[in-house]
Amino acid sequence: MAGNSIDVNSMTKTYANFAKCYGPQKSQVSGSKFADVVLGKLEEAERTEAVSTKDMTMEEYKQYIYDKIAQIPVHPSQSGWQWHVEITDSGFEAMKNDPEYEAQVLSAIRANFSFRDPYQSWNYSVLHFGASEEESYGQSFGGGSRVFHEKEETYWERRQKRRKRRQEELLEIQEKKAAARRFAQEKYDMKIAQIRADPEISGMDLQSPDLTAAYEAAIFADLIARNHFEV
Repeated sequence: MAGNSIDVNSMTKTYANFAKCYGPQKSQVSGSKFADVVLGKLEEAERTEAVSTKDMTMEEYKQYIYDKIAQIPVHPSQSGWQWHVEITDSGFEAMKNDPEYEAQVLSAIRANFSFRDPYQSWNYSVLHFGASEEESYGQSFGGGSRVFHEKEETYWERRQKRRKRRQEELLEIQEKKAAARRFAQEKYDMKIAQIRADPEISGMDLQSPDLTAAYEAAIFADLIARNHFEV
């Protein structure tokens, strides 16, 4: 933790709990059992949670928030991620004075820490919080995004969207092919009507299959040009 920020990764919660149990103890009785030490630290943590933030100084409140952030679990798939969470002084003031905004900030951090990274990638990301949602943002590898956002799509949700898009494209192909067949049939019917009206017109012009093939070729050429299909 440096200034108004804290660095978090998949081991932060473990380290924080370890520090609580084994940190400097001013009045520890010699020979205390391990279970007693752990129980004492847990009881101390519960008492801290019960303290009203309104009664805290700003420095105490900052430490209180940092402790809360350190306890937020990071998804195991983010083992290669490093999170840098920074909160401005005005951001801390807004959180301390508005419990709803405090909950909103912690919820945003929790959402970012909890999503599954299907690629098990290495990443350094910054979550910056100001006095309002408009003053907050997220950055990763130089790219920027808003911190307060809807839950990120999962791999399966993205796959379902791609599948739906492909189905819509196939439906478009079928509709165009059907339209081509109708058009070719209309041309064929018109030619038949002309032959019946004037027997001297050659029947060699009746090429409905060729017309259909030509229209279908035009349809696929259009789709390939729009990068819907590879050839």
